[in-house]
Amino acid sequence: MTTRLMILSGVLSAGGALLLMSGCGDRDDNPPPQPTYVEPAPAPTVTYEQQEPQAEVIVTEAPPPPRYEYIPPQPSPYHVWIGGHWYHRDGAWYWANGHWAQRPPDRTHWVPAHWMNNGYGWRYVPGHWR
Repeated sequence: MTTRLMILSGVLSAGGALLLMSGCGDRDDNPPPQPTYVEPAPAPTVTYEQQEPQAEVIVTEAPPPPRYEYIPPQPSPYHVWIGGHWYHRDGAWYWANGHWAQRPPDRTHWVPAHWMNNGYGWRYVPGHWR
């Protein structure tokens, strides 16, 4: 009978240990991460379209027709759409995409870049604030 008790005791001990260990898989030893505070990004710096002085550009061929541009939503009432334009470099035409720019406080409107036919060729007139 002692042998039976020892076997029964061993089975119960093993069963109890299994029963106790089976609960370990359901328990979460790693609690969910706590929310952390993230410092907001600094406010963007305000930049204005500034045209650098450049040499006069005159070409003999007319620029291609303007491209259609998707105009994304206006970021603020203080932004003005600066439309894209063609520029000429190394004998080829390239398109400069349009973008939103913040209006300088002392200016009222943007004069777009364009090409003027002066009778001898096409002269580039850079865009500027007026």
